Amino acid sequence: MMKLWIVALVMSFGGLCATAAKFNAEEHDALCNVLVAAVELWDIEESPESELPSALKTAINQAIFGKEKGGNLEDLYEALPDVYEHPGDREQWCGKCSPRYQRGPYPGKSIPHDLMCLCTPGKEGTPFPRSSSWSRLLGWKRITLCGQRRWELIEEGHVGWYSLTYGSAMCDLRKP
Repeated sequence: MMKLWIVALVMSFGGLCATAAKFNAEEHDALCNVLVAAVELWDIEESPESELPSALKTAINQAIFGKEKGGNLEDLYEALPDVYEHPGDREQWCGKCSPRYQRGPYPGKSIPHDLMCLCTPGKEGTPFPRSSSWSRLLGWKRITLCGQRRWELIEEGHVGWYSLTYGSAMCDLRKP
């Protein structure tokens, strides 16, 4: 009976270790597809013969740049926007859509902002395991957040972006 119990335990644990954890993969892909479509429309809008309706132009600019008037795509590729140099409370920037907080980024402000919220690791690198023994046990190389592995998203010693009930930790949004 004891051998059967051990075999069952090992098999269930082995199944856990063999499973790849893909956090936010579908959501990331969906947002990226919408962003690609918006950029394609933005390219059309920027051409001299563009006849896109004004409301559509405004919506495209809001989706890509987070403002009604356009911006520069190269700026998005080069570095994080200045507002992320001193990031705000993640709960407010990513979790609540209150007019009180709409001076800064808020959920739905732009697709790149929503990708920042979706794909930036949280406290202590969440959802990636913190302990190296747990990492090995769970197969840490198989865990991804928005299609990226831990070492692609987190520089050594950085703790992530998160909110605390008594304040907020507003750091570590730099690209590795």
